[in-house]
Amino acid sequence: MTTLFILWLTVLFFAFHLAGHLFDMRANQPNWRSAEPDAVKRYRDFYRVSSPRQFFAPLVIGCPLAALAALAFAWEYGGAALGYLTLTFCTGLAVLILTVVYFVPVNKYLFTAESLDAGRLKKRTAFWMSLEYVRVSLLVVGLLAAILALEDFRTLT
Repeated sequence: MTTLFILWLTVLFFAFHLAGHLFDMRANQPNWRSAEPDAVKRYRDFYRVSSPRQFFAPLVIGCPLAALAALAFAWEYGGAALGYLTLTFCTGLAVLILTVVYFVPVNKYLFTAESLDAGRLKKRTAFWMSLEYVRVSLLVVGLLAAILALEDFRTLT
């Protein structure tokens, strides 16, 4: 029962994380995608009290942790679920590393720097948008693998 709960938790972590990024791509990013300093400043001003970071930070950390816990709990059962959970963990870890190594420093520049250089802003925004598709793709793979692991586990037990 605990293993099933943790598998569901993993699926939910990946689903919420993916849904958040899809929402962000559709609703928030168009507000600053143009990479014009004024557009970025308006976006910053909108998020004075909180920011998307409050939503995403627990999910970025929770996805690989939940996948690792699910892998540990499902280990004794074997089956294809272990392969799927390994893939789920790897995608969650890749998203975490990509976020910490690239997105956090760039977000710091985009959304907290005192002054924004137009040329630098354009380059960073374009690359940020490209890597966002990579991040979302990784989350799709992780979610699908978690769902397949859950289904395989249910057939084993």
